[in-house]
Amino acid sequence: MRASAVAVTIKLGIAFCFACSHVAFTADIRGLGLESLMPSIQQLLPDFQSKTGHKVTFNYGNSSTLPKLVDSEPFDGRSGPA
Repeated sequence: MRASAVAVTIKLGIAFCFACSHVAFTADIRGLGLESLMPSIQQLLPDFQSKTGHKVTFNYGNSSTLPKLVDSEPFDGRSGPA
């Protein structure tokens, strides 16, 4: 009996993920990156955005400014300064 309850729970979880999947296709993603990675990220973003539908924006900094951006800029679901 317990195994069937676990199976039902898993199936409901999977169904819920599929039912809510439309939310993921409209996500705005904000990231932080090192300036030295900017060319690579800029090259990869158009393909990623067209395949997933996500809008991605990055703020860039160097090793001394990036830690300050982590504390002050919203990124990856974070809404702003802590």
